[in-house]
Amino acid sequence: MLYADLKAEVTSKLAPQETFYFILDESTDISANRMINLSVYIPRLGSFFIDNTDAFSATLNAAFFVNWFINLVGDFVYND
Repeated sequence: MLYADLKAEVTSKLAPQETFYFILDESTDISANRMINLSVYIPRLGSFFIDNTDAFSATLNAAFFVNWFINLVGDFVYND
């Protein structure tokens, strides 16, 4: 299955949803870099990864998370 086909399939499952449950967490990658991850959970469908960013060694504050989340969720919700 091609990426475009998979993306279309996931989009078709998410498009009719009225409620999204977003999950924001932190993990480390294989090189021990701090990663900030964003996923969406839909009951009866499961969790779908949206995006992540490398946090490097920065101290991330609330303003960073709010801006990052709004930019990603805006693109996701409005399918831009």
